[in-house]
Amino acid sequence: MAVSRGLTSRAASLEGALQGPYQAVGQALEVIPRTLAQNCGANVIRTLTKLRAKHAETPLCAFGIDGDKGRLRWWLCRCGWLKVVRDIRHVVKVASMTE
Repeated sequence: MAVSRGLTSRAASLEGALQGPYQAVGQALEVIPRTLAQNCGANVIRTLTKLRAKHAETPLCAFGIDGDKGRLRWWLCRCGWLKVVRDIRHVVKVASMTE
């Protein structure tokens, strides 16, 4: 969610054709928390609203959706910085692949 917000805000500061890729990747990354919430049976709208609020109040937010229980969770307490960075790199790599 944090990467998505960053890309979307960056797109707003650009003009013309440069906005498109930033907006597209930002919107694509928002699918991940939505899918996690759906797959674990959580109330998707309520969960995503809470997650967006957490990310809005904290610039470098490490909250995400726990895929097992559908609750918001501070990911750094569970898996540490290295795993978070590795996961984000993997998500960006997979999301930017073309067929």
